[in-house]
Amino acid sequence: ILVSSTEIIHGAFSQTSLNNYFGKPEDPEQVSFSEAKRFAETLVAEYFRNYHCLATIIRTKDPYGPRMSLDVASPIARVIGPALEKNKVELSGDGLETSNPTFISDIVFGVIKASLGKYEGKIFNIINPQKYTQRAIAENLQKLLGNLEVSFSKKEEVLLPSYPLIINPTEEQLGWEPKVDLNQGLKETADFFKGQESSRVPEAVSKQLKTDSSSAKGRDNRSGLIRNIIVTALAALFFWIAVLPPVMLVANMYRGNNDFKNAQKSLQEDKLEKAMQQSQRSKNSFKAGQKVSQNILWTLILPGLNNNLDQTQNYLFYAENIAEATQLTAHGLQTLKEAEKGGLSAQEGIDKLKSVKEDIDQAETKLEIASSIEITRSALLLPSTNTLDSLNDSRDQLATLIDSLQQALR
Repeated sequence: ILVSSTEIIHGAFSQTSLNNYFGKPEDPEQVSFSEAKRFAETLVAEYFRNYHCLATIIRTKDPYGPRMSLDVASPIARVIGPALEKNKVELSGDGLETSNPTFISDIVFGVIKASLGKYEGKIFNIINPQKYTQRAIAENLQKLLGNLEVSFSKKEEVLLPSYPLIINPTEEQLGWEPKVDLNQGLKETADFFKGQESSRVPEAVSKQLKTDSSSAKGRDNRSGLIRNIIVTALAALFFWIAVLPPVMLVANMYRGNNDFKNAQKSLQEDKLEKAMQQSQRSKNSFKAGQKVSQNILWTLILPGLNNNLDQTQNYLFYAENIAEATQLTAHGLQTLKEAEKGGLSAQEGIDKLKSVKEDIDQAETKLEIASSIEITRSALLLPSTNTLDSLNDSRDQLATLIDSLQQALR
């Protein structure tokens, strides 16, 4: 699978000067990016034709989401970056430049589907067919952030019509379509970056730690004390590297499975608020378990454990998606229950049902991702056979519930 870009269709070449070979001399980055992607696709095509390499190309356009780079010159980053950093966005011209914002989880899902099927020699455009102007994106962020200032600057250049995107083969052959709408995607992106900012260690604390460390070094000048410090430090390091990660992995798996079991019970008893909280904790525990498993270094000593660790990570990712599907389903049912109470205007009722549909669609996507994950039961690091069976049963029950909700919402 080669993940490429629709930007390979762009390109400007000078007939008189290498200085202007990539178009504007002051901004060659975008076209050189296009050339790099085009070259990569050429290599894939040659290996496919000449060596029968099993190859599929995925083209994306305007990806965005948590962990995206805000320093690139993409249309989405040019709006999201200033909005989060300065609470001010300056749009070029009248803000009518268009893009196709595609959320990262939708792209990942498309890549997974392409890798699991037999699509040798195919090219799929994993792109949101819905176009949005820069102004529309800024206005959505304005609603989310509240205090965002939007201004416009003069632009002398005339925007040329964008090239048509061929989406039909992707929808028909791959069975892919975007699940996350712009408002939800921008909210998740903004929440991620705001959370990242609030989690930074304060500078004063960092300086204090450095000061304490320097003072300790100055005082501990006797050989016996130094020996004790070294032994203690090595013991602490061994515990931190060799002992703590496996213990944390077991603890997170236990908490995740316990909370998930309770969430399923609450969902069956129609205690939806409780089910949402429990499934959220379960999802967080499984996600933390995946992170901890990456720090287990026993595989350096026992390479044979690599496959066992990989399968355990697959199990955790599988469980995380089922837990999130449970959370989304519970939230959708809670919203549906609120709509059934009455006292809402026609528009409020429509908005409630739309919110329910979005939750159920996302829950269905999470279950599809979970179903695509292969787990070798015998290779799991921990004795998780019983919990795996329980997860499989819960996934099937949840799929039945989601299917019935989808039919009711049609």
